[in-house]
Amino acid sequence: MSRSRRNIIFTFFSLTLDGHDLKRRLIAEWSGLQQSIVDDAVDQWRKRLRYCVETSGRHFKHLL
Repeated sequence: MSRSRRNIIFTFFSLTLDGHDLKRRLIAEWSGLQQSIVDDAVDQWRKRLRYCVETSGRHFKHLL
């Protein structure tokens, strides 16, 4: 994750006051993401989950 993206996320969460505000901000940010970025993130998550299961939760970074 880029430094600027981390700064946006940090600012995003530090300014959130309640659950409704958090939900509204998350939906607004989510709608601005390109679908290809979401698809890539889901694919990476599935791959990592599969390796986690295969190694019974042990270290698997070397398999990625």
